[in-house]
Amino acid sequence: MLNEHKLFRDFFYAHGLSNYRPLKDDQIRILNVLPGRPTDPIHASLEVVRLKDRPFYRALSYHWGPKTPPGKLYLQHGCVEITTSLEGALRQHRSQNSSISLWADAVCINQKDRHEKAKQVAMMKQIYQMSQETLVWLGNPNDADDLAFRMISVLSEVHKELKITTNDWGAINQPLERVVASVQFFMPFEFPHRQ
Repeated sequence: MLNEHKLFRDFFYAHGLSNYRPLKDDQIRILNVLPGRPTDPIHASLEVVRLKDRPFYRALSYHWGPKTPPGKLYLQHGCVEITTSLEGALRQHRSQNSSISLWADAVCINQKDRHEKAKQVAMMKQIYQMSQETLVWLGNPNDADDLAFRMISVLSEVHKELKITTNDWGAINQPLERVVASVQFFMPFEFPHRQ
């Protein structure tokens, strides 16, 4: 059964019907996002690289979010549906002047190939470690985000200035309840886990 699956996969890729060329054990895919304006459709290509060759890419860590309504990503062999969260992240990090190379698990791993998915997930620590940097995307900003980030900054400064210990927090807890509520509002979701 596995050999039949590989034959079909190889056939579809060879005839331009799939975006996913089969990977060898030491390979990953890099998403090369083409330049564009913020409102332009997102066009990209997938490139197979070997990690031991130390390719240049940035790893993208993001909240998967709901799968509907889907975003769109135009690859070599057609359009693929992506989460709106990933679409927002790609729009945020896309340059208007030059291509950028990213590794984003939902696209760089063939999600329909369980065998590949298992191998690639096992390599994720190495993939993140070998990236030039990791970009984090929590979603599109809103009004609560600004307040939460300002309050986090204020708390950091207060902590540094007053040298607050854990025993001191009990005395100043009540005035901070609104701040904590705004931070919780900013981060209401659970971080995803990979299966």
